[in-house]
Amino acid sequence: MKMKKWVLGALGLMCTGLFATAACAETLTVMIGSEDSGGVAVKAAMDKAAEIMGIDLEYSVFPTDQFLNVLNTKGATGNLDDVIFTSYSLSDLPYNEFAELSGDWQEKITDTTRQFTVNPETGETVFAPFGPESNFGLAYNKKVLENAGVTVPIVNYSDFLEACEKIKETGVTPLYVSAQENWTPQILLLTSFTTTLMKDDLVDQLTTNQVKPQDVEGIVKIWDNVCKLQDAGILNEDYRSATHDMGKKAVANGEAAFYCVTDGAYGEIMNEYPDLIDDVGLTICPMWDNEEDAFVMANRSCRCLAVAKNSKNLDLAKEFVNTCITEEVMTTYYELSPGAVPYRDLGFSLPMSSWNEEMTALSETFPTYGDWCNALYDGKPKMNPFFGDFDLRVQSMFSGKTAEEAVTEWYTKYAEDAKAKRVEGF
Repeated sequence: MKMKKWVLGALGLMCTGLFATAACAETLTVMIGSEDSGGVAVKAAMDKAAEIMGIDLEYSVFPTDQFLNVLNTKGATGNLDDVIFTSYSLSDLPYNEFAELSGDWQEKITDTTRQFTVNPETGETVFAPFGPESNFGLAYNKKVLENAGVTVPIVNYSDFLEACEKIKETGVTPLYVSAQENWTPQILLLTSFTTTLMKDDLVDQLTTNQVKPQDVEGIVKIWDNVCKLQDAGILNEDYRSATHDMGKKAVANGEAAFYCVTDGAYGEIMNEYPDLIDDVGLTICPMWDNEEDAFVMANRSCRCLAVAKNSKNLDLAKEFVNTCITEEVMTTYYELSPGAVPYRDLGFSLPMSSWNEEMTALSETFPTYGDWCNALYDGKPKMNPFFGDFDLRVQSMFSGKTAEEAVTEWYTKYAEDAKAKRVEGF
């Protein structure tokens, strides 16, 4: 049996193969982030691909909040790992450091994900989608809602607040927020903001700096709806210091009715609370005022494989990526992190969670869009370069900022970024 030794480093963990098998095997270095519990699923799948190829892997695992900076630094210094597994905003990635990829899988990428796999400057495919296309929404405890006489989906903000009051009367926290982390509060808006931006030609005005978001009543209003959740008396008392792990536990145990998450939390709850996962569903998150703005959030696959263009093991790394997009390897991943596969007609099926099935059923009633940053406007992801520090600004509303202040600070940051990139109008 091949053994591995884990060594704690300043920025992450390094895994190195030992004994005679490692002496004769070729080795690839793989850079991954520590987020998503995908650490477990990703490494299980990568190890399976390495086993099939008869090679060794050395993992560099970096904390979520350091990964992107380290990735860009490694790229700038010509020190990238052979293979990179990333789930970050593509506008922030060093495209030109990645090699062109090709394989039978390339023509089978879904339309939802395809445009995000290419280098925008060259049109080359530089990412191989691996993780599922994702649904975000409100995880909910079925027993809690049934006890309170609440049914889903809930189609607007006022109805949501009424439902939360019914739940509160049963002695259960209606909505759990984990604002200690910057990536979780933003999901409340990621799941509900897209249709606000789809009105008229608002996106074209925003992306050319003809209008600022803080001057658009509809934008400030939906941010304010999220902000005012604090005043409604429906949140967990410790929401400012609560963590994602606490939120998962609360909704699984029925200590909270709703918790806004990505569908990646399904696999986490399944692994951590297997006896409770059947009690938890996923539905839309109605932070909008009007039912006409209701939608199902279904995003591209953002968990992708890339290969460093300057890798000393370039051909082997490309072969590794192609091996990953095979039934045995992908099944290993999807059994631990089930979801909607970002390919059509691969020739085999992969596990899909009950959450994805529930959201797919809702898409027969409501339109389906990506989150505001990755949604298509006239067929193009026009808002992708304008993320700024959206996550921090949403989090700031749970630390005392008003909606208008948060939106203004979001604009200030994305305008700085757009100016640096010489975007027209900035």
